[in-house]
Amino acid sequence: MCSQGVHRSDAELNARKCKVLEGTQFVEKAWRDIKVGDVLRVESGENFPADLILVSSSEPEGLCYIETSNLDGEVNLKIKQALSQTSSILNPVDMKQLQGIIRSEQPNNRLYNYDGVFSTSSMNEVGKSRDYALDPTQLLLRGAQLRNTLWIYGIVVFTGHETKLMLNSR
Repeated sequence: MCSQGVHRSDAELNARKCKVLEGTQFVEKAWRDIKVGDVLRVESGENFPADLILVSSSEPEGLCYIETSNLDGEVNLKIKQALSQTSSILNPVDMKQLQGIIRSEQPNNRLYNYDGVFSTSSMNEVGKSRDYALDPTQLLLRGAQLRNTLWIYGIVVFTGHETKLMLNSR
């Protein structure tokens, strides 16, 4: 493909829309405007615009199904699962109230590895902080597609050239 064609497809991809939490509602933004820490709502059939940590989904226990054929050619659906501590967040008001910090590994090209920690104040004990390990079970990669799941909420951990897919393709 000529470089002009590559730039055009990049521009088309970056202009795609996704839903980003602002206040207590989701608003449409272009992929290019997504930042680390944004909360996204991705719906069935949509591709993930960035690497996300799965917070919750329309399915029981925060499960979701993804297709990674764009990444690895595999058409089998993979199961991902949110932390049990966040899987009950089912609306934007509750999502807005989630408070915590994600300490993430540095951007790298290892598609099937992830190491992070979600630190949050306990919902029922004021002043108590809790740490929850994050692993590839919660990681949704840019370019994969949500399938057989109405929606997910996810927090952006890597965008643009720092996504695992982009680092893997260098």
